[in-house]
Amino acid sequence: MTLAFSPMTIEAESKIFVLPADKTEYEFFNLNFRGARKTIVVSGADLFEIREVGPSSSFDARPEVKFPSGEPVKSFIFESSDGSPGFVKQSANVLTLSKFDIIFPTILSLEAHSTNKSERFKTEEDLLDDVSASLGGESLHIAIQTSIVQALAKICETLDENGEKYYRVSQAKIMAVLDQKVKALLTLLLTGKAPALGAFIEESLGGVEAIAPRDIVELQTLRFSIDYVFDSYLSQDLKNMYYETCTVNFDQLDKFISERNLREKARVAVEENRAAITGNKRTANKASDKSKPSKKKAVKVAVGKGALDSFFGKK
Repeated sequence: MTLAFSPMTIEAESKIFVLPADKTEYEFFNLNFRGARKTIVVSGADLFEIREVGPSSSFDARPEVKFPSGEPVKSFIFESSDGSPGFVKQSANVLTLSKFDIIFPTILSLEAHSTNKSERFKTEEDLLDDVSASLGGESLHIAIQTSIVQALAKICETLDENGEKYYRVSQAKIMAVLDQKVKALLTLLLTGKAPALGAFIEESLGGVEAIAPRDIVELQTLRFSIDYVFDSYLSQDLKNMYYETCTVNFDQLDKFISERNLREKARVAVEENRAAITGNKRTANKASDKSKPSKKKAVKVAVGKGALDSFFGKK
């Protein structure tokens, strides 16, 4: 990897940005998304979101190793090929681009504008205006508009009349699209292509010390996939709606987790009782030792140093 930099511009707060090798031009746009401003990067026809990636994540079984001061152990060291000074970047975190599906904010926007499930058909322009207004911009980049129109075809019923296409939001189609997202993540996790997340899920079921049955692991992985997709990109209302349409029964998983929690509470109680008994015994032994009369130690007197000098013939 070849990086161009100016040592004079490197500061403690500087970020390392890793970009795709096949992309050369980028445009940045801030859109309203889930109550905040989200930066979307446009390159050609592709949309990306910015993610910060580090040596560890909140899903790791073991936390990242750090110095007592809280500073990271891992760092970047950059050296120059032309003899100019290099630099050390203390934080090993990097910013990277991840493909972003505009269908998520489109669904949220249509849900916000929807008044009832039997809403009338609207023109493509009207729906595009609704979504654009929700995203915070009357005039969106052409690549973003194109992606929104493609998303509308996936989540709406369509009607062609006199050469013009009309759209009506379909709850069934929205749930079908979101089910595809959940199942895609589920497949990724079950095939072991995301080991950190897989280990995190198994750890939530008791870890390596109490290996859960395969069907329980699959149910927990499905629940994690649902939570991950909806908590990251959608709303609680849509999540509740998905669970209502979901045909999977999680009772077996809930029973397993409940029984595991009861066993864990019992184990902790036993260990606490054992520690309390051991502590009481130690306290009692110390008290017993203090109550015993202490033996007086014989004092040895060296020759020439005391009252027995005459006995040893010292004059």
